[in-house]
Amino acid sequence: MTEKIRIVELLAAHYYPRKGRVDRLGARAQPRSLRGYLLISEEQVPKLGGGVRGEHRAGGGRGDRPAGLQVRAKEQHSAGDQDSQAGAPLRKPPAAGAAQEQYLNEISLMKQAWIENPKLCTDMQKRQFLTDAVDKAKVIGVHDTVECLLPCLVNAFNCDEVIHQDVYDSYAQLLFNNMGDIITFLGKEERQKSALNASSSVETAKSGDGESDLSSDGGYMLSEGRESARMSGYQGITEVLFDQIFVSFFDSQRYDFTLKSELQDRAIEQVVQMAKVMKHEDRQARVVNLILDCISDMQDDDRRLTGVILLDNLAGVLGEDLCRDYLLYEFV
Repeated sequence: MTEKIRIVELLAAHYYPRKGRVDRLGARAQPRSLRGYLLISEEQVPKLGGGVRGEHRAGGGRGDRPAGLQVRAKEQHSAGDQDSQAGAPLRKPPAAGAAQEQYLNEISLMKQAWIENPKLCTDMQKRQFLTDAVDKAKVIGVHDTVECLLPCLVNAFNCDEVIHQDVYDSYAQLLFNNMGDIITFLGKEERQKSALNASSSVETAKSGDGESDLSSDGGYMLSEGRESARMSGYQGITEVLFDQIFVSFFDSQRYDFTLKSELQDRAIEQVVQMAKVMKHEDRQARVVNLILDCISDMQDDDRRLTGVILLDNLAGVLGEDLCRDYLLYEFV
């Protein structure tokens, strides 16, 4: 019994060296971390005698414990971890929020680097930014994509005003290579909304109550939060991408013939992709006017031909009424 008391004193002196000498067993409540060390076999007692206290103090930490004590410590530590994990709820890792903030800061910096300060970022950084644009959009979400990322892409599209044409060509290629995926991302919620409205119309018709939650323009009445997010994506397609990039792309003075011929097929496919998401009034106001501007340009034969190609690809999306009322007489 005396030897065990001595062991308790040695261990307490090691773990609490600044709290003074510990009295005999019972004079102070044993710390929780020492309970496991009291269960020591008699064969281990001689090994802990003599200079144990000095060895532990000189060793500088728990790593100098005897082997038997280290095993018991590991068992207690493992059991404690299992208990804490079982009782505590799982925490969401902060990686997503950190990545979102990082991307927003990078977009803010890159927005200035395209036109205002071209030397702010290297050519490699700009190429990588355009390559990763879709991944960044998915991380930051629809709203921040429309508010932050799309204006940055507009600057990238317009940076041919300040950089050499050979350098710009590679940027334009990367921009239009990824534009289709960005349009898909922005139009996803709009398509889901249309499907939801169509489903609601069917259910309302079956119920026979004559009432509908849909608005007169095809139905876009949802909860305020969801409406804001969905319309942000729709406005990003119509007011930013179409109005500020694609209308300018088909301008006769925008690009040289070589670059435009390389990008035109892809750009026309993306115009068709956007037209499928647009409402009827936006197809008339935007898509039809784009075709009319092209086919009415009497000074640029190539642009008139582009207008004919646009109409050929978009006729099925625009529908019979728009083609007959606004475009048919231009070809007569």
